[in-house]
Amino acid sequence: MKKILIITNDARSTYNFRKEIVHSLLEAGFALTMTCPLDDNVDYFKNIGVEFFHSNLERHGMNPLNELKLLSEYKKIIEQTTPDLILTFTVKPNTYGAIAASKFDIPVIANITGLGNGFQKEDLKSKLITSLYKYSFRNVNLVFFQNTSNFNYLNSRIKIEEKSIVLPGSGVNLNSFKPLNYPDNSPKKILYFGRLMESKGIYEYLDAIEIVNQESSELEYHFVGYFDDENVEHKFKKMLQQHKNIIYHGYSKEIETFIEKSDAVILPSHHEGMSNSLLEAAASARPLLASNIPGCKEIVEHEKNGFLFEAKNSTDIAQQITSFSKLDFLTRKKMGEYGRTKVESEFDRKIVVNQYMEEINKIIGGNYE
Repeated sequence: MKKILIITNDARSTYNFRKEIVHSLLEAGFALTMTCPLDDNVDYFKNIGVEFFHSNLERHGMNPLNELKLLSEYKKIIEQTTPDLILTFTVKPNTYGAIAASKFDIPVIANITGLGNGFQKEDLKSKLITSLYKYSFRNVNLVFFQNTSNFNYLNSRIKIEEKSIVLPGSGVNLNSFKPLNYPDNSPKKILYFGRLMESKGIYEYLDAIEIVNQESSELEYHFVGYFDDENVEHKFKKMLQQHKNIIYHGYSKEIETFIEKSDAVILPSHHEGMSNSLLEAAASARPLLASNIPGCKEIVEHEKNGFLFEAKNSTDIAQQITSFSKLDFLTRKKMGEYGRTKVESEFDRKIVVNQYMEEINKIIGGNYE
C-alpha cells in the first residue's frame, strides 16, 4: 500500500476545504498521515483512519530558531513515516516540507493557497520568502495555484511554469452548500464570516459601516469568526458599543445557518488565493460584496451576482453597500441564483479532487506496489 503524507498549517482548514481529497485518497487505498499543530479537528481525521503527528508550526512567527526546529520536525516525521508522496499546503509547509522531502528524494505536490501578507510589499520580507520558495521548489514535482495572478507573480520570479497548474481555488462542496431560500429581511442583513484580522479588510469595513450609518441605519452587519489580531479586536469591540446594528456571533462551525438568514455576504479582503467564504456564499445563492482583487473577482461579476469595490477603500465599500441596499427583493434574489449557477460550472470541488487524483497517479502510480 502506498503512503501519502499531508503537511498543512492546521486541521481546521484541512477539514473545511480539503477533506474531500482526504476521503478520495483513503477510498483509493492510500495510507495517509497528516502533520500540523493540534486542534479540535484532528480527531475527525484520526477517526477516519489518518495517522497524525503534531508539529509546532507558528503561523505568523519568523523566529529563525523555531523555523529550524519545524524543518527538523518535518524531516523526522518523513523519516519515520517513509511516504511515497508528500502533499503540502500554505507557505511554511510548502517551503520547509519541500526542503525536508528533498533530503529523502520524495516527490512533492505543493498548493499555494495564497501569497499572503509577505508579498504585499516589495520589501526584505517578500524577497526572503521568494528566495525560500525558489530554493525549496527546485525539486518539487508540481505546484498548484489557486488563481492566475498568484501564478503570474511567482512564476515571474522563480520560473515554475512547466510544473504548475492553476486550480479553481479549493472549490466548493455543492452538496454541503446548497441554494437556500432567499429571505425578505427588514432590516437587510450583511454577513461577514472568517478570521477577523487587518488583512481581511476589517478596519476599512468598520469605517465603511460608520459612513453608511451616517445616512441610514436600515442595515444590520453580522460577523461570525474569531479574532486573529488584538488591535482589530480592540477596535471591533469599541464599534460594538457604538453601533447597535453591528452584531458579533463568535466562531461557529454551522455557518450555513448564518448564511441562510443573510441578504448578502461581504469580504473586504486585501488579498486572497481564492475566497472560500465567497464560494460557499455563492453556492448558497447569496449575493456577494467583495474587493476587486485576485481571488475575489473571479467569483464576483459586478452587478450580476454582487458588487466589487476597491480594496482598502472605505468610501467605495460604503458606496457599494448602499448600491446593494437599494436593490429590490427580486433583483437581489436573482443575483444569488446567478452566483449559484456560476459556482456549479466553474468551482465545483470535484474539479479540484479529480485533478489531485489524476496528478498523484501520474507521479506515483496506483495505490498498490
